[in-house]
Amino acid sequence: MKRELFLAGVIVLVGCRSASDQAAIPPDADAMPLAGAAADAADAPVPSSGPPPGGTLDPTTIPKYVTPLVIAPVLKTHGGANRYSIAARQFKQQILPGGVWNTFNHRKDRYPATTVWGYGPESDPVPDSSGLEGGVGIAPAPNSQFNFPAYTIETLADVPVRVRWTNELVDASGNYLPHLLPYLLDQPAQL
Repeated sequence: MKRELFLAGVIVLVGCRSASDQAAIPPDADAMPLAGAAADAADAPVPSSGPPPGGTLDPTTIPKYVTPLVIAPVLKTHGGANRYSIAARQFKQQILPGGVWNTFNHRKDRYPATTVWGYGPESDPVPDSSGLEGGVGIAPAPNSQFNFPAYTIETLADVPVRVRWTNELVDASGNYLPHLLPYLLDQPAQL
């Protein structure tokens, strides 16, 4: 129980922007009793912890409402009606302004593509939006249904649907990627 409450506090702090909001949690906070941890953290000096891994962007500098809202299309079937072979993969997608979106809105934004986990047809190639100012491995792309948010599966009521899932979340050597939240693997499921 203690770890769950502590981690929820970390999630809140990660998104804070001002120096006063980024008060450091003492290194031994995980071992402190919960009742005293907040008081101890409030009295602790505030060291500079630096930006989170991967860097940050100032949200006030990102142009708003210049990329289209993604309305996920319907996934194509595989081998007949209501049959799908779906793979989960890691790829990059132009979520922020720039790249492929400059082709459509005629802007000159230069924000990088974001690494995402998504799914699409197992037989689809790596997204290639290089003809649209994107790049190889960057969605959205006309050659691939891999997208985030992912395409949808649609069917009629009371009609069976067969889905074959494949985990292709692997690195260049074929090793499975580590879980994004490894500390959750040791926690019992809670309702």
